[in-house]
Amino acid sequence: MKKNHWIAVSQAHVAEIFGVKIKTVQNWAAAGMPGTPGKMNRPGRYPLKDIIRWLRTSGPWQPPPAMDSMLDGENSPALERYRLARARTVELELAEKKAKLLDPQKIRLMFSRMPKINQCTGNRLEKAFGKRARKMFESGIESATREVSELLCEHE
Repeated sequence: MKKNHWIAVSQAHVAEIFGVKIKTVQNWAAAGMPGTPGKMNRPGRYPLKDIIRWLRTSGPWQPPPAMDSMLDGENSPALERYRLARARTVELELAEKKAKLLDPQKIRLMFSRMPKINQCTGNRLEKAFGKRARKMFESGIESATREVSELLCEHE
């Protein structure tokens, strides 16, 4: 008998394939997920292609409805202006969020404190491993500082 690799034999098998808990699959089944449970020591039949289609169309994977019904309407000059204004608003919100995630002043303040810390670390390295180790450490710090400076310039 040819084994079909696209058929799960139990809800536990479906859960394993999709990486979810068995309770999730039981909820899916109650909500209409395709498949037939096994009976009397016989395996069930859960066609994975049908399950995926169900998840995307009727199940929990279906795309959310459009946030703004105006964005799905017919084209017109007024609607195009509205869409452009909406896109600009989203871009501004995104820029504002990025600025909150990366505050250049705080990072510069942190880096202004780093030389003293690095000097102590360099002294310890030199004492333990020689001047070459200190030079390698300082070179790495200079490279890292340059990279961060470039990153900060991109976000201003």
